[in-house]
Amino acid sequence: MNQQNPAYLTAAHLLKQTAGRSTQARTAVLAILLEATAALSHQEIEQLAQQQGLAVDRVTLYRVLDWLVEQ
Repeated sequence: MNQQNPAYLTAAHLLKQTAGRSTQARTAVLAILLEATAALSHQEIEQLAQQQGLAVDRVTLYRVLDWLVEQ
């Protein structure tokens, strides 16, 4: 994931404002969602993450998405 990407920087900034940890997986997934022009499925998010070089398993991805929903 390009850490100079505007969506990534925005995601990192947003996550710093939460009470939780700002992990690479959380930041990358939030950046993917911020860049999306339409709703994405779990599988689509997983594919985009892999294309961007983020090695995240399905369980971690589910946890990240659940955490983001809670926030």
